[in-house]
Amino acid sequence: MSIERSQVDCEGPKDGKTYVMYHGTTRANARSIQSSGFRQSSNGMLGRGVYLSRDLKKASRYPIGHPEHDRVVIKVQVNVGKVITINRQNHPLQKTWHDRGYDTAWVPPKCGMVTSGLEEDCVWDPKQITILETIEPKSVRDTGAGSRPISTYYLADLPEHNYYDSNDPDDDFLNEGLRKLDIFWDELQARKTSGRSKRSHDHQDYQDYQDYPCY
Repeated sequence: MSIERSQVDCEGPKDGKTYVMYHGTTRANARSIQSSGFRQSSNGMLGRGVYLSRDLKKASRYPIGHPEHDRVVIKVQVNVGKVITINRQNHPLQKTWHDRGYDTAWVPPKCGMVTSGLEEDCVWDPKQITILETIEPKSVRDTGAGSRPISTYYLADLPEHNYYDSNDPDDDFLNEGLRKLDIFWDELQARKTSGRSKRSHDHQDYQDYQDYPCY
């Protein structure tokens, strides 16, 4: 069985294919899902089903507004069955697609239905979903001597193509975070060239890293 890894911004899932997808949730919910499996949401933009995305960037935002340290992404494998594209609000089958024989509903990226502009999938039957692993958020790390720190939140788990686009307005939150990290890094370098002892500024650098938020 082949697992499709298509460009999520170019084409939707194809009938009968198997895809890697992601589901963002809390740590407690992730433990429950791992123990008992997924359950249908009772309602949502596409009606009943399990909400997923082939876009890790989309899943990593959920639950929206929840503390980052308590979020986790579940990586899954999905046999999508028969797929319908729902590309606008008030689509005639927006919440009744399963009644017409479809197994998965797909919302294309940048079609106006999702605020983030990223794709979304709703799978009717949880039995079509196989859990592969959970992806933990990663903290800020240093990329090497003299280099600037970068956020590694889920980055190691991204597919080969790069989702991050500095010119994409959807990435404004990431641009702002990276800008703040640049400023902070410059401040650290300036502190190291000051007259304080190495022991003093190393201790202060460590404390600042502990207190500085990750983006």
